[in-house]
Amino acid sequence: MFFLNDISILFKEFVIKTITLNYFVFKKIIRKEIGEKMHIKVLDIGCGAGAMLKALSGYGELWGLDPSEKAIAYTAKKVPLARLTQGSFPQTIPAGKFDIITVLDVLEHIKQDSEALRAMRG
Repeated sequence: MFFLNDISILFKEFVIKTITLNYFVFKKIIRKEIGEKMHIKVLDIGCGAGAMLKALSGYGELWGLDPSEKAIAYTAKKVPLARLTQGSFPQTIPAGKFDIITVLDVLEHIKQDSEALRAMRG
């Protein structure tokens, strides 16, 4: 018989495996799109713990945006060369043009998602 704690452990393992698989797939797609380019400007909106920034760390300028102060502090240690901003999307977007903008697991949390997508286009 499962207890709540057992289910919690199984769920956590499932979430970790799912996130790992998703980032692996996204990283592969992005690297295919990037090709041989070695100096691009990447913005990861909702960068969280910095997994995508870390995966793309050899490709150029890395920028991250996240509303969580703790996530920004953690990512700063994990990806020290990334330029990080604490703030909400779409209200806070770093200025400038980006070659790639990732918005993984973010848009579904935004009420005005069309407005947010327009804001990314600059």
